[in-house]
Amino acid sequence: MNPDIYPFSQDIINTLLDVDPDNQTRLLRKESNLVEYKQSFGRKSFDAYARTLAAFANAEGGYLIFGIDDSSRKIVGLQ
Repeated sequence: MNPDIYPFSQDIINTLLDVDPDNQTRLLRKESNLVEYKQSFGRKSFDAYARTLAAFANAEGGYLIFGIDDSSRKIVGLQ
């Protein structure tokens, strides 16, 4: 995965959203210094989102993905 070239290419998206073959409601990829999951999106959490994005900007970049439970990696979606 080389996000420097195509940060939103279909290959990158497929890798980030690769589901567990044994549990189709769970992602395979764990959180890392390049991927952060948030279960929901809300105005009260903008500070937390900004901190995460600033950390990504000061490092190698990264992906903040909403609608995923960060501990179980279960796909919960957004309302």
